[in-house]
Order: sequence, then structure tokens, then C-alpha cells
Amino acid sequence: MKNDLYSYFSGKRFLIVIGTFNHMGGAERQAVLLGQYLKDEIGAKVSFLAWTGGKAIETILKKADIPFSVFPLREIVPKTRRIIDLIGLTLLIRKEIQPDFILPFIGFNSKIIGIIWKFTGAKYAWWNQQDEGRGLFRSKNERRALLNVCNIVSNSYEGQRFLSEAYDIPINKIKVYNNGTLIPDRIIFEPFWRKKIGGDSDAKVVSMIANITRFKDHKTLFYAWETVQNHFRKKNEKVVLLLAGRFKENVKELKVLGFDLNVSDSVKFLGAIDRTDELIIESELIVHSSNKEGCPNSVCEAMAQGKAVVGTNISGVRQALGEKHQEYCLSEPNNPKDLSAKIIYLLENPELMAKIGKSNLERIKTEFSMEKMVEFFLTLIWNYTSTKR
Repeated sequence: MKNDLYSYFSGKRFLIVIGTFNHMGGAERQAVLLGQYLKDEIGAKVSFLAWTGGKAIETILKKADIPFSVFPLREIVPKTRRIIDLIGLTLLIRKEIQPDFILPFIGFNSKIIGIIWKFTGAKYAWWNQQDEGRGLFRSKNERRALLNVCNIVSNSYEGQRFLSEAYDIPINKIKVYNNGTLIPDRIIFEPFWRKKIGGDSDAKVVSMIANITRFKDHKTLFYAWETVQNHFRKKNEKVVLLLAGRFKENVKELKVLGFDLNVSDSVKFLGAIDRTDELIIESELIVHSSNKEGCPNSVCEAMAQGKAVVGTNISGVRQALGEKHQEYCLSEPNNPKDLSAKIIYLLENPELMAKIGKSNLERIKTEFSMEKMVEFFLTLIWNYTSTKR
């Protein structure tokens, strides 16, 4: 079946739609990985479309020799302006890009494509829910767009549940898949982040890789970190918490909290970073504190490097980590005491961390491979379009 799929889609035209080329979030990373795989491994003709330009992703697409377009579609505009935009977007896709299949990522982009795709000449379009429902309003227009696409997919059970409940869609109509996660080559490098932060070479480094936004729960992590820091200080051992991610919301509040808890010296805000692989390698442990989200890419990427991860016991984190080591790695939501206890226990048991990390890597290989994800996608498209041929 795999060979038949690859043969059929070789030379076919895929248009992947993302919101912006200006930054590489989780959904954008997944879209780029998919586009590169379709082009390099299957021989498909891939192009990208976004509403805003930016070097972050345009540079990657140019290097991969993947063409792209920018159409200045704004999210909030009067109804008349939206109609004009949709007509212009439809003409661009129909006359210039001419795709066989349109694959938007995240809810807003899926909504736009869901409205217009049947007028573009394409044979297929999906709705791909990459989060737990951000930027959607449970409106009738959104439901119409959902019912107008060929398939509804989500990379998490949280996204599946949201769409089913918000739009009264049978849950079995929303297909869930696991994000494809690359396993990077082990790279030989000089320590980067430890030098950059001026930390001791023997400090225990814990990292959380996530944009600082109201959708994450850095606050619980800070309260937990107070206990972690004080525990190791009594043993004359140093620990450092590194926070990597764009500053979007709550940064000032967190910095004030860090000062009040007396943890500012051991917490470093890195902002948005490019060298994520090095940060994961240089960390003893990865944490992910969040109360609600889809399957987090940062957790999967840490697992792909053979790292243990302590995360909040919510649907998306469970989907990534599984339940094999839940007593060590899944922390009760909004419970700093439980989170700190799990961080301390693992840091003091490096052999257990290594065992969990090895298990995490095997889970990525079997459940989150790029090949498995792409085969799932292509099978969906094949099954739909074959009934129309």
C-alpha cells in the first residue's frame, strides 16, 4: 500500500497553508516538515501560502527549493472586505498555484480554506486542528466550513474533543494522528547554553521550551521551582531553570513572581531561540507545565533526543508521553508540590532518567514517526479522492 500511495502522489501538487512565515511555532514546524517530506521522499510538487511574510520560514523554504506565496489576509475585517479578500485568494489559488490538494494548518487557516476550496479547482481540502481551539468562536460559519471540507483531522484528542463539542460534530468524524517527529543526528558541539548563561558546568539544568503565554502554566512551575531550588541549595548543589520561548504574555508577572519567590537568580528567560536541539542536549530534564493544549511538539522533540520529561497530567501531554512512567513524569495540574517532588526525584536518580529517556525515544520511533504520519495523511486523501474518480 505504501508504494502505491507514494507512486500515486508523486508529481501531484500540494498547497500547504500556514498563517505566517514570520515565526516557527509548533504548527508551522509540522507544516514545513510535511512539505519537505512530500517533496523529497515522494516527489510531490509542494508550495506554501501564508498571510504574512517573514525570513524565519521563507529562508527554510528557499533552501529547500519550495515555492511560496504571501496573500495579505487579515483576521478581523468588515464583512465586505472579507468577501473581497476571499475572492482574491480564490483567484490566486485557482490561476497561479493550481493545487490538487490544499492542506491548511490550525483552525483559522482551515476555516478560510474550508469556505473557498471548492472554487479553487482543487480536488481535496481538510481542516487540521493543531491546538485546543484557540482563535475560534463556535460560529455557524465555522461549522459550515468544517462540514464543507473532505476530512477533519487533529493532532490531539484535546483538539478532537473541542471540535466535536463546539460544533456538534460526531467525534468519530474527526481523525486523530500523532505529529511526525524527526530524530536528530547526535551532534558533536561545544557547550553553548551553559556558557551563554554563565552557569557552572556542574549545575543541573532543567528547561521548558514553550512560548510564554496564558495557554501555558509557568506560574505553577515557578512555585514548584522555589522548592526545587531550596532543596538543592541545602545540599550545596546548583540548579538552573531555562525558559525558551517567545515573550507573548505574562512575562512581567512571572518576573515579579520570581523575585517574590527569590528564584530570579536560578531562572533564565532565553526568549525565542534557534538552537533548540543544543538546549535539550544540555538539559538534564525537560519540563512542560500547562493546563490545556494539544499534543506539545516540544515534549515530542525532547523525547526524540532521549530525554525524560515531567509534564502536567493533561490529555495532550499524556498523548505524547504515554502512561508507562506516569508515576514519575505526569504531575497533577496546578499542584506545585507534586511537580517539584517529581523534578527533584528524577534529578536525584539519573539512572531512572536515562531509562525513561530511552523509553521515550522508542515511543517516538514507533508512534510519532514522520513516515507513519505522512502515510496516515496520504491514505485519507487517497480514500476520499478515489471515490470521486
